Amino acid sequence: MEVGCNLLYTCLAMKKLFVAAILLIGVLSCAFAFSIEGTYSVTVDSPVGLEEGTVVVNKTPGKDAYEGVLTLFGHDNPFKDAVFDGLNFRFESRLKFTIMKIKFKCSGTITEAGVLEAVADTAFGKMAVSGSKVPAKP
Repeated sequence: MEVGCNLLYTCLAMKKLFVAAILLIGVLSCAFAFSIEGTYSVTVDSPVGLEEGTVVVNKTPGKDAYEGVLTLFGHDNPFKDAVFDGLNFRFESRLKFTIMKIKFKCSGTITEAGVLEAVADTAFGKMAVSGSKVPAKP
């Protein structure tokens, strides 16, 4: 009888240890989860040549969406209601260029390493967008 009880206690202890290990892995995964929010350095292949810029992405308070600012051609171009589905994203906005505003739809991916690849669809054609996340300053 003693051997059976010891075996039962050992099995229960191992089960608790296993559950604790699974919980710890889950907590660590959440702690190091990828965040889409941040600043990205981007290059846009536009009809007038390559243009360097930045994109700042923030979670929209109280909504399941994101907002931000695309700075390109010397202008800040705000966007809102951006949708991120896993690593894929899409949003629409207007791009200020000289004296006009150009409506565009942008869609692409951001990898967990922070590499951004996208296409902006405009009335003047498609523009390739590439970039990477700028490391946050401590």
